[in-house]
Amino acid sequence: MILILFLLTLQITELMTDSLKNMDNLKLLQLKFVQLTGSYENFSEQLRWLCWIGFHLRTIPSDLFMGNLVALDMSYSCLEVFEPPMILPSLQILNLKDSHKLLEIHNISRLPNLETLILWNCHSLVHVCETIRLLNSLALLNMTGCEKLWKSSWKMQHKSPLKELKVSTSDERVKGLSTFSLPPSLQRLFLNDCYLESTDYSPLCFSSQSFLQYLNLGNNLFEFLPMYNHLKNLRVLDLTWCLRLKWILCLPSTLAELYVYYCKSLERVTFESCRFTLQEFGYEGCLNLLEIEGFIKLVPLVKLDETDLGHLKWLKEHQNHKVCLVGDDELTKGRSLCIQILYEFNIMSTSLPDINDPNMTPDYISESTSLSFNVPLGPKDRRLKGLNIILKYKTSGEDWAWFTKITTSNGVDLMYNPIVFGKPASGEVAIWLSYWPIGNTLKVGDRVNVSTTVMNGLEILECGVSLVYTHDDDEVVNETLENDMEWVKILGGDYSGFQLRTGAYYLCRRDFFEFIEVGRLTPDWFKILVGDSVDCTEIRGWRKTGRPQQLNQSFIELKTVKCIVHASESEQIYKIGEMSKSSHVGKTLGIPSMISATASKSADTDVHTSKASIAETIEFTSSSLKETMKSATRSESSVSESESVEITSPSLLMKGMKAVTESGDSPAKGLLAGKFPVASSLSTVASPWKKFSCFDVYLSCDYIFTTRFKNHLCDRLVTAGIQISPYSLHFVSGGGYLRNSEARASIVVLSENYASSVRCLDELLLILERRAKSNHFVLPVFYDVEASDVRGHQRLFALRWYQTSSTWKGKVDRWKAALTEVANLPGFHVSRYVLSST
Repeated sequence: MILILFLLTLQITELMTDSLKNMDNLKLLQLKFVQLTGSYENFSEQLRWLCWIGFHLRTIPSDLFMGNLVALDMSYSCLEVFEPPMILPSLQILNLKDSHKLLEIHNISRLPNLETLILWNCHSLVHVCETIRLLNSLALLNMTGCEKLWKSSWKMQHKSPLKELKVSTSDERVKGLSTFSLPPSLQRLFLNDCYLESTDYSPLCFSSQSFLQYLNLGNNLFEFLPMYNHLKNLRVLDLTWCLRLKWILCLPSTLAELYVYYCKSLERVTFESCRFTLQEFGYEGCLNLLEIEGFIKLVPLVKLDETDLGHLKWLKEHQNHKVCLVGDDELTKGRSLCIQILYEFNIMSTSLPDINDPNMTPDYISESTSLSFNVPLGPKDRRLKGLNIILKYKTSGEDWAWFTKITTSNGVDLMYNPIVFGKPASGEVAIWLSYWPIGNTLKVGDRVNVSTTVMNGLEILECGVSLVYTHDDDEVVNETLENDMEWVKILGGDYSGFQLRTGAYYLCRRDFFEFIEVGRLTPDWFKILVGDSVDCTEIRGWRKTGRPQQLNQSFIELKTVKCIVHASESEQIYKIGEMSKSSHVGKTLGIPSMISATASKSADTDVHTSKASIAETIEFTSSSLKETMKSATRSESSVSESESVEITSPSLLMKGMKAVTESGDSPAKGLLAGKFPVASSLSTVASPWKKFSCFDVYLSCDYIFTTRFKNHLCDRLVTAGIQISPYSLHFVSGGGYLRNSEARASIVVLSENYASSVRCLDELLLILERRAKSNHFVLPVFYDVEASDVRGHQRLFALRWYQTSSTWKGKVDRWKAALTEVANLPGFHVSRYVLSST
């Protein structure tokens, strides 16, 4: 039997239900702010996917047959009460996003196989049926912005058990109290923007949700969180903009991503395993962050007492000096200029102005970058603890790459690049003082070589070394270096992930190979550092945890889900159902860009859609679309392979891009108009999470305030076959991917945080440099900012902070000129996904 599939998309404002009367085989129906009048009995009973954006009724009509629905989208609806009119055994996806009038959800147990429930921005919601806990298939629950639901629950805390949520309301429509528990099957949970607070009765322990993989608690009001070491499947935790959060304790060792952007009160992060194993970690704006267990401690000297400093207790005399820290921008941006003590790789270091203190008088000194000595016989009854290394230096430029290295005749081979260090003012001298606790590896007579390899940005004026001895037996007992395990013998920690093939320890948290790829460093520097025995490609992709590790497939899929869930409209989570191949051949099927896949079985079976068939749908749909395009190119009416095929898309932005590029001979005219070469359309669409060097469009934006819009835009471009620059959380600083690419266009998303990012400003310089030298198309998008502010350097684009900084002062004029230039280009203003030309 041949399946005849209809996909009907209607965008008119009024329509009689009789118009659908004879569409008995209708499977997929999309309505956008359409008001239907008449009896709903005329709807096809074969309907699998119903997308009714802006549904106009207060409740679901009782005569609307929904028994075979797999996906239901009623986002932006006028619903006040959602109650399924019947049991819907096939429904797997329910989207009520931005239903601002929605107050209550009843009898949700009538959706026994529901897998995805989106209540994003249902601001008025105050009641959720207690039977939600019975939804044993519910894997994704998005309650972003449902603040009233949670606020009313706090009123009944004294009556609530730990795992339950008591919800009450003053609204006359809701009487009494309701209690609901989150289902234990949840894998992805969004509770951001709910203004949750920490209490003894809060739902934040998730004691029953052991399957959780992704948890978003961003922009809430709690000061602390319970320990999550029982969540053994948790992979991603997002706590962005939790301004009151002070500490995060005992995170599970399985956690792969942690985001704490602008948690301004956060001081400490610890892990169940006491080791730092995160693959992605975002911590920009955490101005008071003191300790990340297994990663670093960065503590102001004024907060330490003499016992914390040990033999360096004399530093307290200099605690009122000021030093500008550079290196890791996420750590240094906005931080106090007071003297900081860094603990990293069990190495203790600090940066000082050029002071004279007899405690810094070295035992060995050199005016070059290296020195050597033999370990002498130490004082009686005292044991060698380690070495103090003192460097006097000047800085130049804006890129600083250097390592201090210790090698000994008995096999110790350590090279260390501190994550932050002090940058003196132009022409002035600074001191880097570090303590290396390697005394247990040194014996009398051992030859020790200390050197500093500078690749860029530093001029070493003096190098000194002092030997540090214990004072009594108690101090020896308390040393953490006493351990029989081989990898602990040197520095007192498990740094096997930082060990090169030669056995040397490459103690670094940065991927310097990226600087080689973009021409900011040459491969020779690595040869100078480690010799000819190790190829520089061994440090490719170096991470905060050292040698890169392969992500398992399930985690890669989770990152993709995280991307699409944050998109706009229907969050890109729909799946068009399995469709007979014969229904596509020889036809061009206009697929709305907001759909990416799920719905029905073929008409030759009465069995409801299974989970297995849903999972197979994505690949089937992709291949079907490819076959459609191939068929179109073979037909007499099709274009040649040298021409373009236009992809239909309702995206306003894509249409806007087309309008901008229609005038003139812009190289991006076809690219940004939603067109691409046929050959490109037949290839596999690249994942936006994959780092690739060949792409069509470079996207320059900040990572904090534009996440949803950025993901939405990237989804549109990728769906249209346009490859984009990688947009994971860690770009190469200054547009590194753009330098070696053949990108024909750039999109610059100017948001409120854009001008506060040095990376963004440097990217803009590079983009406009390309525009001046070649026919590179640049499209500015003004995301909740005014073009006049960008053009005139007003408000958020005044760059005042940089003008007072000795580090960036020299680039301010260039940045201002670039902002003016980009603001004068044709572009678009974006506000809550509503676009208008500027």
